[in-house]
Amino acid sequence: MWGRRLTLSVFLVGSAASAVFFGTADGVAAIIASGMALSFFNLGAWGALYAVTPEIYPTSLRATGSGWAAGVGRIASIIAPLAVPVLLALGGAPLLFVVFAGFFVVAAVGAWGLVDRRGLALDDR
Repeated sequence: MWGRRLTLSVFLVGSAASAVFFGTADGVAAIIASGMALSFFNLGAWGALYAVTPEIYPTSLRATGSGWAAGVGRIASIIAPLAVPVLLALGGAPLLFVVFAGFFVVAAVGAWGLVDRRGLALDDR
């Protein structure tokens, strides 16, 4: 119905919006609601990403391409926590979560550059 590219983009945009709401929430109910939304959209984006990643690469390079993509993601997951104290010092939690939201938006825009292979077998490349 939607395709994987649109699904990934929608979940990434939802993650971005939820991150901004979470970072600027000031009451208990707002923190819980925005945290639930952030978790929902972030987990949905990861699920879609795991469906999209293997089909980007031709069969002969699929394992290597997916492995490199996962490796780069792990490098980013090392760097991101190191940036947290700096961002908190510069602008507090709102700035921190706006920066996170910015990366979600960049990823959503990047997802539009992907070829949607809905209905095609992976071996058709």
